[in-house]
Amino acid sequence: MAIADDVAIDTINKVVRRDPSPSTTVYSVNALYSYLMDYFDELTLMDDEVPMSAQTPTSYTMINGWYIQEALTQFLDGGAIQTSGYGNEIHALTLDGSYVSAITSDLGKQVEDDATPVGALLDYDNTAQKWWVRIGSATVIADDSVMTIDSSGTGAGDASGPSATGESVFANPYTLGALEGTPSIYIYQNGAPITSWWVDGHFDILIKVAEADSDIDSKAITVTARNWTDLYSTFEITLTTAGQNAVPLGTSDDLNNQTAEGTV
Repeated sequence: MAIADDVAIDTINKVVRRDPSPSTTVYSVNALYSYLMDYFDELTLMDDEVPMSAQTPTSYTMINGWYIQEALTQFLDGGAIQTSGYGNEIHALTLDGSYVSAITSDLGKQVEDDATPVGALLDYDNTAQKWWVRIGSATVIADDSVMTIDSSGTGAGDASGPSATGESVFANPYTLGALEGTPSIYIYQNGAPITSWWVDGHFDILIKVAEADSDIDSKAITVTARNWTDLYSTFEITLTTAGQNAVPLGTSDDLNNQTAEGTV
């Protein structure tokens, strides 16, 4: 599959996201950057603001208020992404109450705050009950506001605290070292495990470590490799904004534990 088959560009709402029917191919951040630059080189798009800039071959920035969908970052590797232009433009909002999941067709529709339209829905995470809305100002959505999506939309809920605006950072940790086989590798952030989307064995992924100008647990994560009958390996690292972050891990046979797991 080519990256053009898996990445969709919404020039109206300024969103770069996964195609509605993507493959599971992982692309480098550099490949995404190159694709976007080629896409916006077209004559008909020359008057549009480009979505991304490159500081180094492994450090990139979403610019001009362009939003990158959270799900897309899970299919990127080889570089970090920070944002410039989210502040007083894009708001993150957590919802509670009788939450109704947003659906794909809600994207781009107007989010309504107590029946008043406030901006387009750019992204959502139904597990975390979280929406990202392009409000275009510093005006926050107040706690307990009744949130819906226009008359043709589906998602709904009550604001759980005020919305927050500011920049995000997606750091790029990757593992290195000698591993016995392909162990499951777990990542803990802010005291809780991250639900994995990466395959077993070594990984090279992007993880959000800051949102709305606030670091998530000081950008620290703990990485643990665990496989029965092998020695465990754990490493804690504070992820930097720019470039890649190496996470050294090493596992080998645990000679003191060669009993079948089912027997134990």
